[in-house]
Amino acid sequence: MLHAMSSPAGATLSLPIEGMTCASCVQRVEKALARVPGVRSAAVNLATETAAVELAQPVASGALAEAVRHAGYAVPQETVTFAVHGMTCASCVARVERALQQVPGVIAVEANLASEQARVVRWRGQAATPDLLAALRRAGYDGHDAAAATAAMLERHPQRLSEGARVALAAALSAPLLLPMLAGGFGWPWRSRPRGSWRSPRRCSSGLARASIAQAGARCAPAAATWTCWWRSAPARRSRSAWC
Repeated sequence: MLHAMSSPAGATLSLPIEGMTCASCVQRVEKALARVPGVRSAAVNLATETAAVELAQPVASGALAEAVRHAGYAVPQETVTFAVHGMTCASCVARVERALQQVPGVIAVEANLASEQARVVRWRGQAATPDLLAALRRAGYDGHDAAAATAAMLERHPQRLSEGARVALAAALSAPLLLPMLAGGFGWPWRSRPRGSWRSPRRCSSGLARASIAQAGARCAPAAATWTCWWRSAPARRSRSAWC
């Protein structure tokens, strides 16, 4: 669960604003922020698309963003995940969350002891990653950007084979098992036998041919066996059609 933060009294926040196009937009945003309880003043800059908000008392960051959205504009946010090392108990989790919440621009923080990660929701362009990591180190913990570490690992160890290459490799490895079975269906010799054991094709008896077909059908898949039987019976069909 994300824990939303409240900015302390006397602090000045810088909010990114999206959607402003003219001076009327600036006035509309300033009025919306000034109506939030605890806000002393609000100054919006159209060129930089930011709003400088001075607080008279602690104000939740979500309240400021909600006021801007209610006025018809957006406060862009982004989420970053950090791998945190050194957390051992619930007190460590609370300490990490407090340290990250103190960085200006942080909206909410969630630390997870089981995964050793901390998820930070921040305003876009605020609460830079080096500042958040520095806050972790001051609290006594070490951390790094989980997404950046994953990208670096993928660059060091790229995927060796694409999906098409994997399919081709699987077909090449299965070919030695499939080809002998298909060769047996055509009556071709594929097993090594003693010299002189193979008889001439012209001298093969019909019984031997039928035995070869039956043995191939037992080894091959049903579809291959059906095709073999049809192919072997083709001369007989042609001879019958010739007499008709």
